[in-house]
Formats: sequence, structure tokens, C-alpha cells
Amino acid sequence: MIGVKQVSEQGVLTLQIAEGEIESTKITGNTYTKTYVIQRYIHTKPGEVYSAKKVSADVKRITNTGYFESVRTDAEVGEQPGKIILIFIVVERQRTGQATVGGAYTSVQGLIGFVDLSKTNLHGTGQTVSIRGEFGGMRSYELGYRNPWIMSPETRLNLGIYDRFILRQAFLTTPEGQRNVLYRERRTGGNVVLGRPLSDFTTAYVGLRRDDVSLADISVADQQFLTGPAFASRQVRSLSLTTVTDTRENPNNPRGGKYHQFATEFAGIFGGSHFNKYSTDNRRYFPIGKKSVLAMRLIGGLVTGDAPYLEQFLIGGPDSLRGYRIDRFAGSHMVILNTEYRFPLSSNLTGVGFVDAGDAWGGPIASDLFFRSDKSFKTHLGYGVGVRIQTPVGPIRLDLGFSKEGAETHFGIANMF
Repeated sequence: MIGVKQVSEQGVLTLQIAEGEIESTKITGNTYTKTYVIQRYIHTKPGEVYSAKKVSADVKRITNTGYFESVRTDAEVGEQPGKIILIFIVVERQRTGQATVGGAYTSVQGLIGFVDLSKTNLHGTGQTVSIRGEFGGMRSYELGYRNPWIMSPETRLNLGIYDRFILRQAFLTTPEGQRNVLYRERRTGGNVVLGRPLSDFTTAYVGLRRDDVSLADISVADQQFLTGPAFASRQVRSLSLTTVTDTRENPNNPRGGKYHQFATEFAGIFGGSHFNKYSTDNRRYFPIGKKSVLAMRLIGGLVTGDAPYLEQFLIGGPDSLRGYRIDRFAGSHMVILNTEYRFPLSSNLTGVGFVDAGDAWGGPIASDLFFRSDKSFKTHLGYGVGVRIQTPVGPIRLDLGFSKEGAETHFGIANMF
């Protein structure tokens, strides 16, 4: 801060320069979110010298909670010379809850329906609860709870309880030729995950998982093909350790920055199947021009030990290798490189051109009599175009992918990565 000290008889102006010291911080604009919820993300403290870099990091932390449309700062002159009052001005999101009800009829599943309810920033406390139920041929449910700050220093908690059925498919080679087997993956159990930031950009997580895993709803004609030990019903009791480093400015629609995740999971410590799983997820975003982005993701994984089939890597489809059917490739090893060029078509519509390459290979699936998956890495290439449609519940993703096996239409919610 600069203030006039005196003007000499000769007309010399003397200025008094003082660093802007934070006298206090103030939060305005929040009518639903509790003030303490916002305050805990502000690391700038009274008595410190104003730092634009530190205040910018505060704004980013508050923005990344997802509770606000916008966050900006202002300042007022403090009661004492050289001191300022730092003001955080927030504009809250109007929609903090979602409710989706739907249904469909398919030749495979018959009549099915679902209910999906979620509430973020519950009572302005930052907590999130979610409920998903599916009914039809088989009933399925998932309950979730998230608390981003259960105690100080900042500690995050995620809980999940579920009994869910997921329609999947396996690609087999029989004496009669290629065969596509439909089945349902059933997982019953729950998980608990605790996380704590190590820095502004890196967070460490530790998790416990208890799953009863089985294949269900297999036709009599197809049961003979899924009879190996890997396909038997199994119990999974595991401990996981994960680190995430995220420098993206906007995780929902990044235009720059990096994301790195490394996860290890040790199953069998508390009983059940004995295996270890290692995986990594690495993303980079490069702005091109004023609005376009080149996005790249490299993921990889390895499973060792006696892992059941549904703990192997199953890739193909809208979230991994486009241009191929869901679960097209299976194995104990996995590598995928996804590349997208994203460019705006209008305010609510984004165009995408993509190229995906990768494989899942090795392990008991590769040596199975009917699966005959890749025993070593092979490059499977997919490419295509798509659009992202912005809606009140988030972006809707529609991709048309091509590969040597034909064309596939893929549908999803939110960006692929």
C-alpha cells in the first residue's frame, strides 16, 4: 500500500510504502453454504502479507468444491495503515440436488427401471448423499456418502454400500466359432476410503473393500463356457493405497494441467482371494488457440496372484477403447492411450475427434480354453468423432467409433477423462 508522507517546501513528494498485511478475511454471498465450510479452504491467514499466488490457490480450492457458480476476491482498507480486509465473494449454484427416474425395454433385459437421487452440499455442510436403485428382472441398489472434512487437518471420508447387478458380455471362441455370452456381474458389499491432502495438489487415500463377486443370470447353454476356477463366486477383502496429483484448473472441463494417479490394492490380507493389483492413470491437457484442447490419457495396470475373472482388466467400450464392444479384451495386464481433440461448436456443444489404442492381455483368461485372449500385448486401434452436450445435470457424451471389427456407438455421462 502507498500513502503520502509529506511534501517538502521544494515540492518533493515523499511516499510511504507498506506491504499489504491481511487484517482479516470475510466471506459474502453465501446464503445456503455454511461460512465455516468455505473458511476451511482459505489458507491465507490474518497477519500474513498479501500474496496473489496464495489467494489464487484459495479461490481454486473453493471453486473446486463444486458448490459455487463463481468465486472472486476484493479488498477493503483495514482499520490500521498498511492493513487490508480480504473479501471472498461467492455465487452459489442454484441446483444442489438431482433426481432421475427412467425406464426402458430391451430384448435382453426386458422391462427395467431406475431411480437415481443425489444431494450435494447437504444442508450447506459440504456433505453428499446418493441413492441409486434399479428394478426389473433383478433388483440392484447403491448407497453413497461423502464428507470432505470429517476432522482437522483436512480428512475426507467416502462410504459405499451396494448390491448391484451389471449386464456384461464375454467374447469366446468355441468349436462352432465366435460366441458372445451375456451375463450379469453381481457385487455385494461396501467400501470405506479416507483421504488427506499432502499438498495443494497431491492427496493420499487409504481404503478398505469387502466384495462378494459372482457371475449371475447365465443361460444353460452358456454355462459350460464359464466353468473355470477364475469364474467361480469369490470373496474379495482388500486394502488399497492411492495417491492423486491434480493441477487442472477445472477438473470438469480442463484446458490445461496434469492429473496423475497411482493405486495399489492388496487382497487376501483379511481373507478371501489372494491377489495384488497395481494401476496408474496419467492425463495431460494442452490448450490450442483460445478454446480448443488436446487431451491425452495413458492408463496401465497389472494383476498378480489368484484374482477372479471380474478383478481382471476388461476393456473396450465408451470408457476405455472406443470402436470396440464393451469388455472386448480381457487380461491381467492393461495399457491404453486415449487422445482427444476438443473444439467448441456452440456455447453448449463441443465436438471431439479421438484415437484410442491399447490392449488387455495375459493371465488365466489368455490361457482359458474358450477365451483365448491375447497372450502378449497387441495394439488394437479405435478412432472416431463425437459430441459433448452441456445439460443441467452435466455433459452428455455421444461417440461414433470405428475399428477393424466395425463401428460402435458409445453413450456416456461427463467427459471420458
